[in-house]
Amino acid sequence: MWAGGHGQRRAVAGLAVEHLGARELVDDPVTNTLRATGRIEPELLYATTPELAQLASQKWHGVNRTLPRISKPSPLIHFGEGEPLLHAGIPAISLVTAPLYLLAERSGDETHLVDKAALHRQVDNFERLYRHISSARIDDLGHVSTPTNLARLLGIASLLKAVAVTKALDLLGR
Repeated sequence: MWAGGHGQRRAVAGLAVEHLGARELVDDPVTNTLRATGRIEPELLYATTPELAQLASQKWHGVNRTLPRISKPSPLIHFGEGEPLLHAGIPAISLVTAPLYLLAERSGDETHLVDKAALHRQVDNFERLYRHISSARIDDLGHVSTPTNLARLLGIASLLKAVAVTKALDLLGR
Protein backbone atom coordinates (compact mmCIF):
# COMPACT_ATOMS: atom_id res chain seq x y z
CA MET A 1 0.00 0.00 0.00
CA TRP A 2 1.21 3.44 -0.86
CA ALA A 3 0.85 6.89 0.67
CA GLY A 4 1.82 10.36 -0.46
CA GLY A 5 0.97 12.56 -3.37
CA HIS A 6 2.53 12.88 -6.80
CA GLY A 7 6.30 12.47 -6.57
CA GLN A 8 6.09 11.73 -2.85
CA ARG A 9 4.80 8.16 -2.89
CA ARG A 10 6.19 5.70 -0.38
CA ALA A 11 5.30 2.18 0.67
CA VAL A 12 3.49 2.11 4.01
CA ALA A 13 2.38 -1.54 4.25
CA GLY A 14 2.67 -4.80 2.40
CA LEU A 15 1.22 -8.26 1.99
CA ALA A 16 3.60 -10.99 0.84
CA VAL A 17 1.83 -13.77 -1.02
CA GLU A 18 3.50 -17.01 -2.08
CA HIS A 19 2.72 -20.66 -2.82
CA LEU A 20 -1.04 -20.26 -2.53
CA GLY A 21 -2.93 -23.53 -2.14
CA ALA A 22 0.25 -25.59 -1.90
CA ARG A 23 -0.42 -29.25 -1.15
CA GLU A 24 1.83 -30.94 1.38
CA LEU A 25 4.26 -33.55 0.11
CA VAL A 26 6.71 -35.45 2.30
CA ASP A 27 9.97 -37.10 1.40
CA ASP A 28 9.70 -40.90 1.29
CA PRO A 29 13.28 -42.14 1.78
CA VAL A 30 12.36 -45.75 0.96
CA THR A 31 11.22 -44.90 -2.58
CA ASN A 32 13.24 -41.68 -2.89
CA THR A 33 10.10 -39.82 -3.97
CA LEU A 34 7.79 -37.14 -2.70
CA ARG A 35 4.47 -38.51 -1.47
CA ALA A 36 1.24 -36.54 -1.03
CA THR A 37 -0.15 -36.40 2.52
CA GLY A 38 -3.64 -35.27 1.52
CA ARG A 39 -3.18 -32.03 3.48
CA ILE A 40 -2.13 -28.55 2.46
CA GLU A 41 1.21 -27.10 3.48
CA PRO A 42 1.16 -25.71 7.02
CA GLU A 43 0.44 -21.98 6.98
CA LEU A 44 2.76 -19.68 8.90
CA LEU A 45 2.05 -15.98 8.94
CA TYR A 46 4.71 -13.42 9.76
CA ALA A 47 3.54 -10.08 11.10
CA THR A 48 6.20 -7.42 11.50
CA THR A 49 4.26 -5.30 14.00
CA PRO A 50 2.04 -6.19 16.97
CA GLU A 51 -0.81 -4.28 15.33
CA LEU A 52 -0.62 -6.40 12.19
CA ALA A 53 -0.31 -9.58 14.26
CA GLN A 54 -3.58 -8.64 15.97
CA LEU A 55 -5.20 -7.90 12.61
CA ALA A 56 -4.04 -11.22 11.14
CA SER A 57 -5.38 -13.12 14.14
CA GLN A 58 -8.80 -11.53 13.56
CA LYS A 59 -9.01 -11.68 9.77
CA TRP A 60 -7.12 -14.84 8.72
CA HIS A 61 -9.24 -17.99 8.59
CA GLY A 62 -7.17 -21.15 8.76
CA VAL A 63 -8.13 -24.61 7.55
CA ASN A 64 -11.52 -25.46 9.12
CA ARG A 65 -11.58 -21.95 10.65
CA THR A 66 -8.62 -22.70 12.92
CA LEU A 67 -6.60 -19.84 14.37
CA PRO A 68 -3.54 -18.94 12.33
CA ARG A 69 0.03 -19.39 13.51
CA ILE A 70 1.51 -15.90 13.58
CA SER A 71 5.19 -15.31 14.23
CA LYS A 72 7.37 -12.28 14.60
CA PRO A 73 10.46 -12.47 12.37
CA SER A 74 13.64 -13.32 14.27
CA PRO A 75 16.52 -10.84 14.48
CA LEU A 76 18.41 -12.97 11.94
CA ILE A 77 15.92 -14.08 9.34
CA HIS A 78 12.46 -13.67 7.93
CA PHE A 79 11.64 -16.57 5.63
CA GLY A 80 9.82 -15.85 2.42
CA GLU A 81 9.06 -13.01 0.09
CA GLY A 82 8.26 -10.51 2.85
CA GLU A 83 11.86 -10.22 4.02
CA PRO A 84 12.69 -7.13 1.90
CA LEU A 85 9.70 -5.34 3.42
CA LEU A 86 11.02 -6.10 6.92
CA HIS A 87 14.49 -4.78 6.10
CA ALA A 88 12.96 -1.64 4.56
CA GLY A 89 10.95 -1.04 7.76
CA ILE A 90 7.61 -1.50 5.98
CA PRO A 91 4.90 -3.10 8.15
CA ALA A 92 3.77 -6.33 6.50
CA ILE A 93 1.97 -9.63 6.82
CA SER A 94 3.42 -12.59 4.95
CA LEU A 95 2.15 -16.08 4.28
CA VAL A 96 5.07 -18.49 4.39
CA THR A 97 4.77 -22.08 3.28
CA ALA A 98 7.68 -24.32 2.41
CA PRO A 99 6.60 -26.91 -0.14
CA LEU A 100 9.27 -29.59 -0.55
CA TYR A 101 8.41 -29.91 -4.22
CA LEU A 102 10.05 -26.52 -4.82
CA LEU A 103 13.38 -28.29 -4.24
CA ALA A 104 12.60 -31.22 -6.50
CA GLU A 105 13.13 -31.57 -10.20
CA ARG A 106 9.71 -32.20 -11.70
CA SER A 107 8.29 -32.53 -15.15
CA GLY A 108 4.82 -32.66 -16.58
CA ASP A 109 1.54 -31.42 -15.22
CA GLU A 110 1.83 -29.82 -11.78
CA THR A 111 -1.80 -28.84 -11.24
CA HIS A 112 -2.12 -31.62 -8.64
CA LEU A 113 0.25 -29.60 -6.43
CA VAL A 114 -2.43 -26.95 -5.81
CA ASP A 115 -5.53 -27.38 -3.66
CA LYS A 116 -8.11 -25.06 -5.24
CA ALA A 117 -10.23 -24.73 -2.09
CA ALA A 118 -7.16 -23.75 -0.04
CA LEU A 119 -6.07 -21.33 -2.76
CA HIS A 120 -9.48 -19.61 -2.74
CA ARG A 121 -9.52 -19.44 1.08
CA GLN A 122 -6.04 -17.91 1.16
CA VAL A 123 -6.92 -15.36 -1.55
CA ASP A 124 -10.06 -14.44 0.43
CA ASN A 125 -7.90 -14.00 3.55
CA PHE A 126 -5.52 -11.68 1.74
CA GLU A 127 -8.45 -9.73 0.30
CA ARG A 128 -9.86 -9.19 3.82
CA LEU A 129 -6.44 -8.08 5.06
CA TYR A 130 -5.98 -5.76 2.07
CA ARG A 131 -9.38 -4.12 2.53
CA HIS A 132 -8.66 -3.43 6.19
CA ILE A 133 -5.08 -2.24 5.72
CA SER A 134 -5.93 0.00 2.75
CA SER A 135 -8.59 1.81 4.78
CA ALA A 136 -6.56 2.05 8.02
CA ARG A 137 -4.61 5.06 9.21
CA ILE A 138 -0.88 4.59 8.62
CA ASP A 139 -0.09 4.95 12.34
CA ASP A 140 -2.55 2.13 13.12
CA LEU A 141 -0.34 -0.34 11.23
CA GLY A 142 2.49 0.02 13.76
CA HIS A 143 6.19 0.54 13.29
CA VAL A 144 8.69 -2.17 12.43
CA SER A 145 11.32 -2.53 15.15
CA THR A 146 14.87 -2.92 13.94
CA PRO A 147 16.65 -5.71 15.85
CA THR A 148 19.41 -4.53 18.15
CA ASN A 149 22.96 -5.74 17.73
CA LEU A 150 22.57 -7.67 21.00
CA ALA A 151 19.46 -9.44 19.65
CA ARG A 152 21.37 -10.35 16.48
CA LEU A 153 24.32 -11.61 18.53
CA LEU A 154 22.03 -13.74 20.71
CA GLY A 155 20.39 -15.11 17.56
CA ILE A 156 23.79 -16.06 16.14
CA ALA A 157 24.77 -17.69 19.44
CA SER A 158 21.53 -19.70 19.48
CA LEU A 159 22.09 -20.80 15.88
CA LEU A 160 25.70 -21.83 16.58
CA LYS A 161 24.59 -23.79 19.65
CA ALA A 162 21.97 -25.67 17.61
CA VAL A 163 24.54 -26.49 14.91
CA ALA A 164 27.06 -27.65 17.54
CA VAL A 165 24.51 -29.89 19.28
CA THR A 166 23.41 -31.37 15.95
CA LYS A 167 27.02 -32.02 14.94
CA ALA A 168 27.82 -33.58 18.35
CA LEU A 169 24.81 -35.90 18.09
CA ASP A 170 25.89 -36.90 14.58
CA LEU A 171 29.39 -37.70 15.83
CA LEU A 172 27.94 -39.79 18.66
CA GLY A 173 25.91 -41.74 16.11
CA ARG A 174 22.48 -40.68 17.30
